[in-house]
Amino acid sequence: MSQRRRDRAHVRAGERVEVDYAGDPIEWYDVKTGAIHKAYVFVAGLGFSQLLFAWAAEDMKSRNWLACHRRMFAFYGGVAHVTVPDCLRTGVVKCHLYDPDLNEDYAYWPRIFPRQLFRRA
Repeated sequence: MSQRRRDRAHVRAGERVEVDYAGDPIEWYDVKTGAIHKAYVFVAGLGFSQLLFAWAAEDMKSRNWLACHRRMFAFYGGVAHVTVPDCLRTGVVKCHLYDPDLNEDYAYWPRIFPRQLFRRA
């Protein structure tokens, strides 16, 4: 059995998504102003299907971190049972192996996020 098939056997579909910012920021050029800006790339991967999502944000502040999550779950069409952040300060105050101390805003959003995202008009 391949390594990938063994890894997938431990994760059910929709169970988990892993999130982080990817490496160094990328630079982009604004044609209208001639300015060079930096973009920080938010990345996510579903545990079972390995379906990837990426979004370039202007910074790594909390508002963009949470906005990237909103876009990610809209892209996936649902909310994973468990969201696994890397130890980024925007999301995690202190790392522990199994139960990290989360940033207050990040810990609060799951209570309201799914209802707001999937509320139908």
